[in-house]
Amino acid sequence: MEMPNSETKAAIEEVVAMKKDPSSYIGYTDVDEMIRDLLS
Repeated sequence: MEMPNSETKAAIEEVVAMKKDPSSYIGYTDVDEMIRDLLS
């Protein structure tokens, strides 16, 4: 069985943190708004 690399482990840890406290992260219901924020 292959083990995830450090980048993958960090991404998994980030998702776990986001699930524990979703109010600390921005959420979107509008893709256009999300893209605007990403590009700004």
